[in-house]
Amino acid sequence: MFETVKIPKKIDDKCLLEAVVEIQFEPSVAEEAVFGILYSHLKNEFGKVENLPLSQIPPQFRNTAPDLIYKPYHKLSKPGFVVQIGNRVISITTEGKYCGWDNFTKEIGDIILTLQKSEVVKEFKRLGVRYVNSFSETSLRDLNLTLKIGEDDIIDQPTNFVTVFATDELKAVLRLSNNSRIGEKADEYKIIDIDVETSLEGKDFFQQHEKLILAAHDFEKKVFFGLLSPNFLKTLNPVYA
Repeated sequence: MFETVKIPKKIDDKCLLEAVVEIQFEPSVAEEAVFGILYSHLKNEFGKVENLPLSQIPPQFRNTAPDLIYKPYHKLSKPGFVVQIGNRVISITTEGKYCGWDNFTKEIGDIILTLQKSEVVKEFKRLGVRYVNSFSETSLRDLNLTLKIGEDDIIDQPTNFVTVFATDELKAVLRLSNNSRIGEKADEYKIIDIDVETSLEGKDFFQQHEKLILAAHDFEKKVFFGLLSPNFLKTLNPVYA
């Protein structure tokens, strides 16, 4: 699937809300020590620190609840990037104008090097690469998508749609919405949210991280560009190599 999709080298990135790379792991140190150790390596670069709401939940609950153990509790930021850290997870997110994949991968590499130097990881569990785009002056009809119940076309109805595409190694969760609101804005936006994940169990992530992250990123691009109609893609001013 998506093997014939032609992927441009560059498009207008004004519609990109955020790009995220998340790494889940089992710690080699006490769970409550993970943030302090990582912060000691990151504090000179990421000076702004914020405790997230989940940090207020008692450790005995957040360290055992299945839906909380891989959630972040602290947020570090610098211009252009945000790092979020939990006892078993670290993620890096772009903020503001997208910096481009080459610059983003440099920041990702620095975070992975920090994980390696800090020695807080016992084993890796999951890698996620997620891109979220928003569009105001378009509709789901501009996508290569048909939504019907029986003979009734429902693509213009307020819609939230989720589906999954998978290969042997990768799984992409696609979420579409045509009635989302961003922040306090009253306008409705169309959201294309693609989250690609792969298991890291049994893999040497420190040695293979560039290959694994690139594979997830490439699969995300195939799903995204496979979803866009030719006319809609033209509005994003694609540039091909």
